Amino acid sequence: MPTRVAVLGLDGLCWPYLNKLLEHGAMPFTKALLQKSLKTELYSYPPSTMPAWTSIMTGVNPGKHGVFGFYALDPRRGVKRMYSANDLGHPRVHEMLAMQRVPSIAINPVPPHPLIPMKNLHVLVHHFLAPKAAYYPRSLSKYLRALEEIPLITPQDPDMAFKHYVLKVQVIKGLVEELMARLEDWRLFWLMLEVPDHL
Repeated sequence: MPTRVAVLGLDGLCWPYLNKLLEHGAMPFTKALLQKSLKTELYSYPPSTMPAWTSIMTGVNPGKHGVFGFYALDPRRGVKRMYSANDLGHPRVHEMLAMQRVPSIAINPVPPHPLIPMKNLHVLVHHFLAPKAAYYPRSLSKYLRALEEIPLITPQDPDMAFKHYVLKVQVIKGLVEELMARLEDWRLFWLMLEVPDHL
């Protein structure tokens, strides 16, 4: 069987908080996984979600990939707009692998919009940074339907917000398990989960 790599990105979850959870026994499976995984810290400038995750996904700094924050100035219209995948000056890892005919699955790549369809690549986006949920190829439509049952906007009430995130994690867990089993030839499985950053 070929080597496989799974990347679980937990946006906004720093090591001190994760270590506290692990020490209190809150995440025994994660603790076991971390004992045989590579872990590192990202020193990112600017320290913001969009350029940090884009650097992680491309392997290059903002000077090369071109994303410096959430928003860019549209010089033609003189208005602010959110950075998109069209602004990238460098491909992301799942796109580089697809170009080399290496099958990959990516859930919530950053920037998440628009999807760039490529052979050997399965992509699902259900992320607050995308104008709408999306998927590629068409065979992933049933997975998107499951994700669309979870509103992109988080409820303001803390109890409702907590229930919202529990549901989101449960749905994504089920999708990940099914996709890993169904798409047997994947070599990279990339999941970026923004839930920790919102808690």
